[in-house]
Amino acid sequence: MLIHSGYDTGYISSVLVTIGASLGHELTSSEQELVTSLTSGGALVGAVIAGTLADRFGRKLPIFLACIVFVIGTVLQTAAYHLPQFAVGRFVVGLGVGSAAMVVPLYISELAPAKYRGRMIAFNNMSVTFGQFLASAIGAGFAQVGGEGSQAWRATVGIGAAPAIILAGLLTLCPESPRQLVAHGDVDQASLVLTRIYPTSTEDQRRAKIQSIEMSIREATQTMVADSIWKTLARIFTTPATFRAVFTACTIMAISQLSGFNTLMYYSATLFKIVGFNNATAVAITVSATNFIFSIVNLVIVDKFGRRRILLVTIFGMSVCLIIAAVSFHFIPIDLHTLEVQSDEIGWPGYLLIVIIICFVGFYSSGVATVAWIGTELVRPPPPPYAFSKLHMNRH
Repeated sequence: MLIHSGYDTGYISSVLVTIGASLGHELTSSEQELVTSLTSGGALVGAVIAGTLADRFGRKLPIFLACIVFVIGTVLQTAAYHLPQFAVGRFVVGLGVGSAAMVVPLYISELAPAKYRGRMIAFNNMSVTFGQFLASAIGAGFAQVGGEGSQAWRATVGIGAAPAIILAGLLTLCPESPRQLVAHGDVDQASLVLTRIYPTSTEDQRRAKIQSIEMSIREATQTMVADSIWKTLARIFTTPATFRAVFTACTIMAISQLSGFNTLMYYSATLFKIVGFNNATAVAITVSATNFIFSIVNLVIVDKFGRRRILLVTIFGMSVCLIIAAVSFHFIPIDLHTLEVQSDEIGWPGYLLIVIIICFVGFYSSGVATVAWIGTELVRPPPPPYAFSKLHMNRH
């Protein structure tokens, strides 16, 4: 699922460069911004809808529906010959992206043993970066085959339906979340799922885990019944420990979204074309490839060095890279009205910019990109009783 999410956010970079007049006319800057941002808008709506469905019908159903939405959005874009249809397709795909981004990390956190939770969520993020890398590589390949203005971009978009179709089939082999099963009173099925997760556990240990889940659900339910939503929100700001946890998690997520990385993913090929590179789609692969490689680095180090130390090093590195990138842009002779380079040579600022962007992506992907999604650890309920703690030891 997350491979498909990464693919859908990654291919637009090469498509914007090669789409030409395929939608009836050359896309203006405003139209490019529209079709790019519609996916983010759809993701916002999709996340809200998926959250409601996940609580009511379980974690698997929203993921399956997201697969269907992905396919519908991909078909709409691939068959589009006018901007409105392509824009609708981008929004529909965004619904799937938001659903996956919301439900999949939740699903993982409820299934994965605590010892491996960080790496499992990191692997989830790595799947996104692999999808982005794959989209960039395929987009660059078709750009060379068809050239600018050809219809080859449709193949780049259409291939994105394959991961969703495969996942929809494989989802039948995945268990439902034990927490969700307990919440709906299906304790026996929850015990079977826990047996699959912890095959060496005893019945007493599984029962202790189920009791821990029931206690957590009961406390959450009592809080929601006793207090209004406004009192619940107010408690976040009036309880120091809760406020620190929520503020820290939100700040890390804000840094990950406001650092400018999404601009690189959506417009990297356009950016390198503006700077002066002839084969901008091929050069843009360096961004997605670096993103993928360093997400693997995070997978290795996230549980070894801890979240805080990784954030301190990588965010400092990101800041330095952004400052150097701003200086590099200053020395590139670009007409700000036409966005055209006033020189036939790329020059040292262009090459320095590529190096700095690669370094920035490396710091981002190995740090805040993944750690932001692990922030839910800060607001998790208290640890379960000793009987359940032994469950983890027996599992390993």
